[in-house]
Amino acid sequence: MSAGSWDQIVTGLLEEGPDAASRIENRAGDFSIATVSSSSGDWRFVSAVGRAAHQAQVTEMRNTLMIFALGLAVAGVVVSFWFSWSTYSPIRMLQEFVAGRPAETEGRGSRPSVTSRYSEIEAILAGLNDAYRARDRLASAIERQRPLARAQLLTRLLQGIDEDVFLSLGPSAGFSFPYSHYFVFLIGLTARTNRSAWEREAVIQSLGELRGDGYFACGVEVHHREAIAVIANVAPTRSDRSAQRRIVSAAVSRLGEHHPSTPMVAIGLLHPGVRGITNSYVEAMAASEYTAGEGLPIQFFADITGPAARLPRLPLQLRLRLLQAVKEGQVDIAMDTLDDIVRSVAEVVESDQARAMYYRDLGTALREVAGKLGLDDQVAREPEPGDTREQLAALIRSLCRLVVIDRSSSADRLASHAVEFVERNYADAGLSLVLVADRFGTSLSHLSRVFKEQTGKTFSEYISDLRVERMMIMLRSTDLTVREIVLKVGYQDVPNCIRKFRQVVGVTPGKYRRGAALKTRSQ
Repeated sequence: MSAGSWDQIVTGLLEEGPDAASRIENRAGDFSIATVSSSSGDWRFVSAVGRAAHQAQVTEMRNTLMIFALGLAVAGVVVSFWFSWSTYSPIRMLQEFVAGRPAETEGRGSRPSVTSRYSEIEAILAGLNDAYRARDRLASAIERQRPLARAQLLTRLLQGIDEDVFLSLGPSAGFSFPYSHYFVFLIGLTARTNRSAWEREAVIQSLGELRGDGYFACGVEVHHREAIAVIANVAPTRSDRSAQRRIVSAAVSRLGEHHPSTPMVAIGLLHPGVRGITNSYVEAMAASEYTAGEGLPIQFFADITGPAARLPRLPLQLRLRLLQAVKEGQVDIAMDTLDDIVRSVAEVVESDQARAMYYRDLGTALREVAGKLGLDDQVAREPEPGDTREQLAALIRSLCRLVVIDRSSSADRLASHAVEFVERNYADAGLSLVLVADRFGTSLSHLSRVFKEQTGKTFSEYISDLRVERMMIMLRSTDLTVREIVLKVGYQDVPNCIRKFRQVVGVTPGKYRRGAALKTRSQ
């Protein structure tokens, strides 16, 4: 309130007397007037307050109260956080759980030390690091298993698999076939007794995957032959032959740096659908044997023409497909081919006696196949094939069953010999998959596959578990130091061995030994 305004009020009061206050109360707009009259005396108290000053005082008081309330709320949060921090440590327990250690139970009313409270951040970081390492180990394990899964799936495709099964398993193996048609071609490798496991694996991996305009192809070892079967997935074209030649040329070129000599190539027919892979594989195998007899560097199954020997009116393709299907144990393809032969013979041969001759000749050829496969003794127990389709079909089913059993037994024998070799030599620090593969003259991929099928574990997992098992026995039964035991089971890196032992058993070797000793004394 200005000095001039106050002077006007005082002057008005003096001039107009006691009733002046009520008349001039609203005369000035920048202040407010309050009056108090005496009931016993003739006097009146008058108070004038500037409106701007009054408003400023109210605002200041409101701000003060808000700041006080905010400070009180912050203080409450800080106290609550400190109280929770000092009495409860879930982060520490979470970190210990991730690290695989049970949290130590604290006594009732006990509180973590100042050091443990201030190490919660380190606990968070340690837990996150453990989680990331576990994720990396899992990803690494999956990646190591991927080649094995690919080889198993490709082998199953050659043996016969439903398309639905393939579509469900393909993504886990890391590939899928985008086109509708398939054919298989076989690349024969020059036999080399001095080829190491690494060299053999390099040859196989060079054809592991091929991509080009309009095709995708994957190669897998045919373990009972010195050959690689390549499954080619292509888009159908007007010139299937030229497309096949282009893919085969790309594969042979890729193989060149690992296999300098020119390989023999046998090519099956082009078929629609996944089920056609097995048919094309049998045709490629048949063309391969035909190529070996003719001395040709490349042979299309489609180019094999002419009559079968001793059966002048029977197409040679049908005979070769039937015999090769039996050699591969493919009973479905063999039976389908037998039906084709029966229809073909019925079209060109009129007499029952002549048809019986055809069937007997096929029976003789099938027994010759059994002899080459070393199945003479088993086939000798089978009845001689007669002159009817049913009798010939019974022999085909029997032979295919024997072939499958023999192939499975061969893989089982390899795996059993490999396991026996590992159990005898687990203490050798140089023991490896390469060493075992060289020992038995097979490829790394094939040995890995049959070893996993036989034991349920990978080669490295089996050795690691075996060595841990031997360590447990020595820790219970000997007084050797942990370091001496580690070296005796084939490890050179002691800390790494102790870490693996703890992952498998759950405790360190020292704790395991003390626990075993306590258990023995209690008994």
